[in-house]
Amino acid sequence: NIKLNLIKVNKCLGINFYSGSIRLEDLFESYQVPIYRPGAGDIETKDSGYQRIPKQTRVDAVKKRILESEVEGEAVNTDAFVDNINLNLRSKIAEKTLTPLIKNKEGFGDVFSFDYNLEELNRFFVVDGQTRIRGAQAAYRHAFENNDLVLAGELGDTRVQFTLTFCNDVFLEAYGFYLINQYAKVI
Repeated sequence: NIKLNLIKVNKCLGINFYSGSIRLEDLFESYQVPIYRPGAGDIETKDSGYQRIPKQTRVDAVKKRILESEVEGEAVNTDAFVDNINLNLRSKIAEKTLTPLIKNKEGFGDVFSFDYNLEELNRFFVVDGQTRIRGAQAAYRHAFENNDLVLAGELGDTRVQFTLTFCNDVFLEAYGFYLINQYAKVI
């Protein structure tokens, strides 16, 4: 189980949006990316999705950036996570399990406790941020492979901020992905 504190921040497309933070190690064990695979069926098929596989050069660039901290005393460069990653749990039931930290405070701006159990709820679907997550996971594996357990521990304990929705509708999830990326321009 992972205990997450969530702030209810917005309602868009009929879905409540929550913000929080999660340890990278917890995220590595509990995410999946809905990758489009030609011939796998439509978007609703278990092994299909709506995102393309990230370019390995971009994943490697994130890994390198994370491992090359320029801040004295900090082994992990976290600037790749200056912006939220976007996650979705394909479960409306899970949202009903949120507990307000202050009784009867359940509006926007209020804080909720969420007990996430991978076995009960399945994985978080990454709506946006897969390249950053995969790059961080590659850095984490690199630290272990090089027997740098201190660095691996620091990477695993690094917290990243996320936006979380609870939505069973994969088409609505994909539309969120579209809205995030449609007007993004390469700098």
